[in-house]
Amino acid sequence: MKQPVLFKDPYLSVQAYAGPTDGSVSTVSALLRSASYTILLDQAATEVLVGYLRVIRAYYNLDGRPKQQIQILYRQLVAQLANALQGSSRSTATVADITQLIQRLGCMHDWARQQQNAQLSYKST
Repeated sequence: MKQPVLFKDPYLSVQAYAGPTDGSVSTVSALLRSASYTILLDQAATEVLVGYLRVIRAYYNLDGRPKQQIQILYRQLVAQLANALQGSSRSTATVADITQLIQRLGCMHDWARQQQNAQLSYKST
């Protein structure tokens, strides 16, 4: 049975996870998928991450920023989360992982300005 998609974008998606079919118990609530990664999320991490992704998308859509900027942010977000999990030898992201990730990424407006400045300096060289 196909599970509901909680967030979808061309670069990544968050899909609900029904759990194992062998009768065992799982804390996994959803899967964060990108072209390079599949990351398991617990319930609280799922709620916070989906809310954050919706805010990011709304911010970029309302501000009229280039779509490539949001794709870069999504790539960084997924890669940093995957690296954090790999470094901790855990397989499921928790709400603490997501909140730390959001803190590392910082304010979206500042991040967008940094990306825009980086692109301008790259074009001028």
